Amino acid sequence: MRLVALVGLLAGLSACATVDLTPIISEQELRATAAAPHNIVERTSLALSEKFEQEGWNDGDAAQKTQGFADILLHGKNRVGGPKSARVEAGAVQQFSADIIIATDHVVQASKAAEIFLTIADAHADLTPELLVLEAALLAGRSGQNYFSQIKNHTQITVHEQHWARYKSAIQRLQIITNDYGMRVRENIAVPGSGEDRS
Repeated sequence: MRLVALVGLLAGLSACATVDLTPIISEQELRATAAAPHNIVERTSLALSEKFEQEGWNDGDAAQKTQGFADILLHGKNRVGGPKSARVEAGAVQQFSADIIIATDHVVQASKAAEIFLTIADAHADLTPELLVLEAALLAGRSGQNYFSQIKNHTQITVHEQHWARYKSAIQRLQIITNDYGMRVRENIAVPGSGEDRS
């Protein structure tokens, strides 16, 4: 009897332990999961758009940023109105070059992700969500190109031409893959019954 009772007790403890060890997902974690981008195309494209917005790499901020760089390089003032120094000027040049490199990396990542995803996606899959985020990313990238170009052309800041050429090439690549998504979406619309339901 004692052996049977001991076995029963151990079984009960084991069951309790199993219940206790079950992971509990918080409401916050569930919301984060539900709000997460659907795939790598959405993640990289949204990351590009958000980064450009955070850094102010768009046409609307170009005039103010251009004036700031001009104050450093032309009028002997830094961004807070102090005297210019070689260190301040070098810092402005380095920052501008670093911005272009970072921006280029985001554009390249979005393009690569889109290219890979398109090759593995079902031929009849509805790629409208991916197309929308790619178009937004392309718009941000083009706005960034105008922003960098205005600063480059209206100040004495120099940037390595290879960095600038790489950025422009990355934008062209993003344009091409975005067009490919647009073509796929239009083809599937033209074919009755095509386009997978993602719900």
